[in-house]
Amino acid sequence: MTVFIDKKDWFDKKYGRLLSHEHLLNQPNPDFHQSTFRERELMRQTECFINEVIQVLGTHQTFSLIRKYDATIGWLPTLSIQISDDIQSFEAHPILNTKPELFLKFWHGKNYILGGLTEDGIDCSGFTQRYFQEVHYRILPKNSWDQRKLGQSADFKDLKNHDLVF
Repeated sequence: MTVFIDKKDWFDKKYGRLLSHEHLLNQPNPDFHQSTFRERELMRQTECFINEVIQVLGTHQTFSLIRKYDATIGWLPTLSIQISDDIQSFEAHPILNTKPELFLKFWHGKNYILGGLTEDGIDCSGFTQRYFQEVHYRILPKNSWDQRKLGQSADFKDLKNHDLVF
């Protein structure tokens, strides 16, 4: 069963902080942690971190539909969110000023995990997202399809360092 909350029914400016590290899911699933590794990979969109500010868009049973600072939307257990009237928007993310060589050296040899975003495992779009945030100070969407929409067409011969090719 697919759970869907129409945009016209989303909460207006409801924000909170995460109480724990969580996997952002494409659909609510109370059995996520009992699923096989492969099943979890198919359900997971990305990761959310303890104390991360998220926007709550709606709820369904024991799950909340949320939006991350990078516009990724998905489902988290409602109990992992502490709603706060004091939070009115997303917080600015720190600029890390990482050199490309250091960034690549750090990530060399790390595991690939679909939807991953940490040194325990990261996927291609997460790697790209972190690279642009930590090296170029730009926030890209998590999903490669959405990353692709940000760019513009160019001839292959006109590519420059740091260009993404889709």
